[in-house]
Amino acid sequence: TVLAVQSVENIHEPKCREPDVHIMLPSLLQLKSISERFVKLASPSSAKGSVSFNASDSTSSRLTLSASSFGDFKIGVSTSALKIESKWSGLVNPALDPGQVEGGEEGVRMHASTRLAEKGREEAWASVRVEGKDWSRVLGVGRLGGRVVA
Repeated sequence: TVLAVQSVENIHEPKCREPDVHIMLPSLLQLKSISERFVKLASPSSAKGSVSFNASDSTSSRLTLSASSFGDFKIGVSTSALKIESKWSGLVNPALDPGQVEGGEEGVRMHASTRLAEKGREEAWASVRVEGKDWSRVLGVGRLGGRVVA
């Protein structure tokens, strides 16, 4: 599809705030498989036997993604009936380049990831809740050697 010049002029890159943690994620295929399994377990339609899920629980298909400045990553789902989580440790947490951070060395010292790391391993987590279907689409878009920086 070729877009008209007027259409292209109105397309802008979305503005995103600076991330709190930089981490190399584990294998995207593994993440996608686990994510889809978690969403399926938590969905109201998967309830069988004596286990029942609250169909009005709008957060049932939402995954919690958490990363630490110490190379840890967690993905989980929680409902009134279950809580399940997978955790990876020893992932690469790339150092911030002062040349790439606004404010140089001072910018790195004041960056959210640096301040988060100063809290210590148990408290140095940044988390976000995402819709399971949307996260699955992100993981399925493309891979670069099965790894991605997020």
